[in-house]
Amino acid sequence: RRATPFFTLNWSKYADFLTFRGGLGPVTGGLWLTDTAHHHLAIAILFLIAGHMYRTNWGIGHGLKDILEAHKGPFTGQGHKGLYEILTTSWHAQLSL
Repeated sequence: RRATPFFTLNWSKYADFLTFRGGLGPVTGGLWLTDTAHHHLAIAILFLIAGHMYRTNWGIGHGLKDILEAHKGPFTGQGHKGLYEILTTSWHAQLSL
């Protein structure tokens, strides 16, 4: 019952404790607790979506090499061909990231 509004996208049910007041609390000078909770919920949703996009040990999702090689930008064209091999074999490239 408590998680039903979350999965049915009826997030307005949580508005009483997940509000965005903005700014800092006048007493502590820190973020409002509701802002912190809202931030953690939002980043958790992003991590769930991103975690299902890339391939894991079980072969679910897309491989990073496939994503890089399939990219065709308006200015670079086939600019990402071979980038995966450079990033996985070059220590200099890995350290620069």
